Amino acid sequence: MDLENKWPKPGEHPAVRTEAEEPSFRNALGSMELMYSVCSTAVILLPMDDEVTADKEYLSRGWCFFEFCIAFSSGNLANASVLPPEEQMCKKVAELKADTVEGFHKGFRATQFTSNGDRAVVTELFEQILKKKPRQ
Repeated sequence: MDLENKWPKPGEHPAVRTEAEEPSFRNALGSMELMYSVCSTAVILLPMDDEVTADKEYLSRGWCFFEFCIAFSSGNLANASVLPPEEQMCKKVAELKADTVEGFHKGFRATQFTSNGDRAVVTELFEQILKKKPRQ
């Protein structure tokens, strides 16, 4: 399903960015990986599993998968083992080896986006952050 054509245009709905905000948002996308990978930033996972439909579970959404993998890879998940859903997601990402380019791509193929152009942006951001990550 192509949700991009059903999404309100900038400024058409209060929950959607205005046309004036859109350029700033697009510019910020180029550094989104930093928000989840900087060691001083604790990332709290809130998947809200009971509020999403079966085909939209947290890790099936492209940006959520990306953000989770970056925070997991960086060791920044503050609540990784608090509840079973968070533990299950950590286990899945660990099994995929989604903190590597190959593992990320494997899991990422199954994700969906509202905006089709985001897939290329997210792929590039993930690879950028792994290049910056110190080797252990």
